[in-house]
Amino acid sequence: MSEALNASIAKYDSNAFFHAGFEPSVSIIGCLGFVAANVVLAIIIEHGLDVVERVIERHPTYFKLLTKMYRELMVGGFTAFVSKRIQQWNIMSNEHENMLNASDDMVLYYGIAIALQSIVMFWRLRRHNSQVDKLSIMTSQELCDELQRETSSKHHLPEVYHSVVKMKIIRRYFLNAYTLPELFSFPKYLRAIQDSEIIQLFDIELFAWLLMVGVYLAFFTVCDAVDRINLAPDLQTFDEAKKVIRTRLLVLFFFIAALGIAMYLLSLYLQHCVQRIVVQASNTAAEDHQLIAALERIANEESNLARDETPEIAIERMNKIADSLSERPDHSTIWGLFQSGVRKCLGRQRTRELKFQVAKIHIPFFSRKLLHVVIKLMLNMNAMYLALELQCFFTILRPTFTYPELLWYPAILLALVLALGVNMAFIAPRIVYNMAVVNATVRVNPAELKRSVEHFTEVLEIQRKMVAALLHFTQTHLKSLADMEAELKLQDDKGTGYVEIDDLRHAIKRYGFKFSKNKFNTFIRLQFKTKGTKVPYETFFKTLFHTVEMNEIQNSTASTPVGANLLSPKKTTSVSFNM
Repeated sequence: MSEALNASIAKYDSNAFFHAGFEPSVSIIGCLGFVAANVVLAIIIEHGLDVVERVIERHPTYFKLLTKMYRELMVGGFTAFVSKRIQQWNIMSNEHENMLNASDDMVLYYGIAIALQSIVMFWRLRRHNSQVDKLSIMTSQELCDELQRETSSKHHLPEVYHSVVKMKIIRRYFLNAYTLPELFSFPKYLRAIQDSEIIQLFDIELFAWLLMVGVYLAFFTVCDAVDRINLAPDLQTFDEAKKVIRTRLLVLFFFIAALGIAMYLLSLYLQHCVQRIVVQASNTAAEDHQLIAALERIANEESNLARDETPEIAIERMNKIADSLSERPDHSTIWGLFQSGVRKCLGRQRTRELKFQVAKIHIPFFSRKLLHVVIKLMLNMNAMYLALELQCFFTILRPTFTYPELLWYPAILLALVLALGVNMAFIAPRIVYNMAVVNATVRVNPAELKRSVEHFTEVLEIQRKMVAALLHFTQTHLKSLADMEAELKLQDDKGTGYVEIDDLRHAIKRYGFKFSKNKFNTFIRLQFKTKGTKVPYETFFKTLFHTVEMNEIQNSTASTPVGANLLSPKKTTSVSFNM
């Protein structure tokens, strides 16, 4: 009787929480305990995501990257959910269910791999950009003086100085070619394109998914060709399985090595393209002393342009340019490349008129769209290999603890993951950076140029918020702006009236307002005459004190918001603006 009862109860799936208690091994109390544990895990994850979002909400690029990550992880999680339901409904044979178990989360791992790769690339490029930004705020003449001191003690320029000098040369050519004002921030424009290159990795098109299937098919085909067996090996013993695994690991190593070599060669080609741009922009060779000579010529040219126009006129001129530009993203896809090839074969011209035409720079065998597609495919392949290794690694962990003779397996997988890490941490950032330089110069990207121009308007708004935040902090923490100035004076041992730009930014952060590096550099360029990488903090506080006094007078007679109209012309010794 009990057996018949158990058989009838078994018709109700005990995996459903609603059926808890139907089987002795699935108790209600136990299920409730696991529900509580999952709730705690969900709360921890949600709290962590809230913290991450609050940190990066001030950085639109990183927030956009996070949104793209959410979407890809949601797609991967949804495909895994569907596959689990298919298995639960028993609508497939046992053989097909086993195959589904082996492959249902590859889409999820692919999304995770792209996310990890993008984070590593952003981190690596951010370190490089921070070094370049610190020097790029210097005028060309100040940079020349700095280089003369560097070359007197060293035979070769440090790499970071190479990057800054080349950027100064390309920037001068870019501004002249497209008649942009001196105030235009070329590093901001370059970074916008660079960030866009990485974010586009998450726009996985149909051809990328087909490529993933094709790459995995090629991998298993080569593995089986090496072992001289078909795609479905009939394994009888542990040693036979071990042999197949070793063959597949060896083939995967060669696949990763081939990809690494291809990426390195592409990096060299793009570096050569940058060199060609520098040579044509400066009309000189790319040797150290010739680069310095070209920079000196640029410094002389900029000295005559320093009084060309005020920031107000420059921003007004850039806003007119921005209003005439399209916000359409400049994406390159395999389908778009195919359409361009068809148009060229048929002799048809592009119908959409460009606001800015291609600059007169000749780079042999250069195709912007083709390079975009090749770079995207290479980085996608790197993520595909990483996804394959991650799934295999997490799958083999438990058997490794049970059978120590399998310890070599995850160890080799980790070594291969490190090889892919070299691709994504060292080679890929160089590719993206050099491609951004080339792409930013040979053809203006309208959407990113418009965002770079609108960046100045954003900075003006942030300046108003900065003043209000400083006043609020001093009032609520029993501090004063004089205390803030006294703290900065401690950084000025020689009493020059100047401190490092980062020191002023950190002081503002301690007093209640966080300025991103890029926007703070723009703020400094708008308002102050710098001395190398230093800013006149005394001028900053004189202006700040004057602003507070003016606002107190205005507020006593009318309702005037703190921080109205920050913009003012840049002067040599003092700045007169109302915050």
